[in-house]
Amino acid sequence: MKLINEITEFANQNPVCFMATIDKVSPRVRGLLLWFADETGFYFWTDVSKDLFRQLKANPRVEICFYMKGKTFAGTRTLRISGKAEFIDDGDLLSRLYEQRGYLKKMARSVVVFRISSGKAVLWTGSDAAGRPGPVSFRCGKSKRSMDQRDACLTFSSGKKYHHLKYESIVFLSSHGKRTVIHSREGDFQVPVLFKDIIKKLPDGIFCRIHRQFIVNRNFIARLNHESGGRYSVLLSDDDDSLLPVGRVHAMKLRIALGSGTFIP
Repeated sequence: MKLINEITEFANQNPVCFMATIDKVSPRVRGLLLWFADETGFYFWTDVSKDLFRQLKANPRVEICFYMKGKTFAGTRTLRISGKAEFIDDGDLLSRLYEQRGYLKKMARSVVVFRISSGKAVLWTGSDAAGRPGPVSFRCGKSKRSMDQRDACLTFSSGKKYHHLKYESIVFLSSHGKRTVIHSREGDFQVPVLFKDIIKKLPDGIFCRIHRQFIVNRNFIARLNHESGGRYSVLLSDDDDSLLPVGRVHAMKLRIALGSGTFIP
């Protein structure tokens, strides 16, 4: 379980990866955005019209590489996962995907979810390059959602009431001095908590800070816009099509996390 927790946490924090497949006898590699990883596996989605889908149906063996840049080569970290892709026929899981990726609703009939739940993993740093550790076998749990992220909540007090708000319903949070406003599908909640304190309660795999005043649920990010003067903004797939500024210090990290705007492999 320690290995599973370590590799899934690393993958969630560095979701942009590269997946290798086999096309007849030739190797194929493409950049891919991890949906999420937990103790049940590494989850991805694709479109049935894509070469990726065709290749996985013909040969489900894959290898995935996740990477985290360090200040020096010794500080870099790399995770390689090898195993077999398993397509998941689950209506609830697809509904969750459509909720988090609103732009997919237009192509709902052609989207499929797949995961890698067992295989071999090796996680190492640049300083281990000469004597890199060997791969270790792993096997995730059989239950698809025994500890589903949908059941994870943010608990807070607002208006003399305690609320338990599921992470998946939180769109973004904004800072207002000594108060934080939580913008969600269930409404807006004003919380007498400093931004720096509420950040500690949010999982990095789901939320990311884009500005000194904004934290967003990355599952609601529809597009990263490059504007004049080297500025950036994000368009959210919520009911208001919210457009939020991106601070310069957060722009590069956000570009890497979003795979430079490429969502469909």
